[in-house]
Amino acid sequence: MSSFNTEVTPNALAFVTRDSLKIGTVESIQRLHIKTIPLGETPRRIAYQEVKKVFGLLTTKGLSPEEDISHIRLVDDQTFEILDSYALDKFEVVQSLISCDFEDPQNPVFVAGTAFILPTEEEPSKGRIIVFQVTDFRKIMILQQLEVKGCVYSLAAFEKTQVVAGINSKVELFQWDQKTDPQNPSLTSLCAHFGYIVALTIAVTGSFVVVGDLMKSVSVLTYNSMENKFKESYRDYATNWMTAVEALDEDHFIGADNHLNIFTLKKYVDEKEVHMLIEDGQFHMGQMIHHFRHGELFVVAPCKNDLHIFFVNRIPSPFDS
Repeated sequence: MSSFNTEVTPNALAFVTRDSLKIGTVESIQRLHIKTIPLGETPRRIAYQEVKKVFGLLTTKGLSPEEDISHIRLVDDQTFEILDSYALDKFEVVQSLISCDFEDPQNPVFVAGTAFILPTEEEPSKGRIIVFQVTDFRKIMILQQLEVKGCVYSLAAFEKTQVVAGINSKVELFQWDQKTDPQNPSLTSLCAHFGYIVALTIAVTGSFVVVGDLMKSVSVLTYNSMENKFKESYRDYATNWMTAVEALDEDHFIGADNHLNIFTLKKYVDEKEVHMLIEDGQFHMGQMIHHFRHGELFVVAPCKNDLHIFFVNRIPSPFDS
């Protein structure tokens, strides 16, 4: 064992075991404090608004998808008290949730996606995108709701005032407009890209939309605002049953599949000018990954080219077999 002091690991210790070299620090606080908040129902999705000091929470309660009762809830970020709730319709199940500011950082909104799980349908034919805001009295105010043709599996903020959604077998782009009529904001469809089995998970980096398909792995779309359409720029031609995807940067991507693997992809153009994604890394995690998130769980000294990303285990969907 020896002291190990660098810019990235100040005041650290290095020690050797039989088969590895370990570097670490001794902290004054060694305990991780965990508080369990009983909800009495299943949390499905969560998003946070620091400005409003609240969590947006999507929950379900029931014995089966046909009997589920779903709610949108606001939760205080300190006391975890439920501040307000909005009940969804019969047969309507929550699916996705994001927070975005639409160029107004002091007044962010939540955007939720749902699906109607009808006993007579094998695949949802109807869902909703619901845009809501937290009032000064910390209550839910519905700003707009739009019925769509399918299940809103995933949502992502895109280019300032737009939202991109994975709805059944398509990726659809929506425009949010609250400036024309502040009392009656609108959410309108701009364009869609088809050809998926299920557009299960979506990530955005710059002007690129990264799509994780249920069976057809990962593809990258580019949006042309002049022509108002998506174009598929790159595709992984392997067959991966995706559960999560995220962009590391505009050229590299990370995904997780239902075989409990994590893998990375990079853009590649072959000698025939075919644009594709090729696998350049893989790891067997042994757990189902539902979501990747850029961030840090601890403070470290900045280091050039550092990238931190973490993930959470997958929450079962009512459509899982």
